[in-house]
Amino acid sequence: LDCIHVTMANAGVSDEDYFVETWDEPCAADLPDMVEAHRIAKGMYPTMQLYMPLCVRDILKTDFLGALNDTTDLWIFLDNPAYFSGDLYERIRKVHAAGKPVMHYLCSVGTSLSLSSYYRRHCWRGEYYGLDGDFLFQFVDSCRDGTLGGLSFKAKNYGNIVYRSFDTFIPSIHYMAYREGVTDVKYLAKLREVAGNDPEVKSFLTDAARQVIIERPEARDLPAEMRERARELLLRKCKE
Repeated sequence: LDCIHVTMANAGVSDEDYFVETWDEPCAADLPDMVEAHRIAKGMYPTMQLYMPLCVRDILKTDFLGALNDTTDLWIFLDNPAYFSGDLYERIRKVHAAGKPVMHYLCSVGTSLSLSSYYRRHCWRGEYYGLDGDFLFQFVDSCRDGTLGGLSFKAKNYGNIVYRSFDTFIPSIHYMAYREGVTDVKYLAKLREVAGNDPEVKSFLTDAARQVIIERPEARDLPAEMRERARELLLRKCKE
């Protein structure tokens, strides 16, 4: 923590502009150690923001949120329907309503996952659940196993969405699909800014993510159709 704090401070980055991952996908047995680690960390640097990505099913049986909420500044869950339903989701909603950011993430090393349902719809799921952010690990692989740098674009990747060719990054089709999803929800966010009391716009914003995620998840072109509809509504609002 000393090293992180000094490095970021020397770079002119304040504590509120970054988060420190304290544990990578912990399980229930890790909870006592995590409580103590977070207590010590907050004692050393009260304004440093802490988080951990949560994905193991054990956390459904353990009150991670109750035990760590006071010393955790961001909650980020695996993009798993089990975490956004039932009792755990109610606890997440209470934490969110109290002001703690809640986000979700994808973390796969597969190269044949659906461009439509896995990559493009990820941000749509965040939109549907009303989350504060959408993460996808990882952007590019780094040094591993004694190598000098990220893998060449000629090599099999490890879940990254861009490839490295010396000092140049080459976007993959996974990256491009994910970027389309980011753009989709940006259209929705802009439309929400200008919606006012327009009943047609409000109805669309209420229904769009539900259609994409719940009602018609198999419809490959639906996100693009929803974006186009959002664009049409934006143009109409701008002319009013």
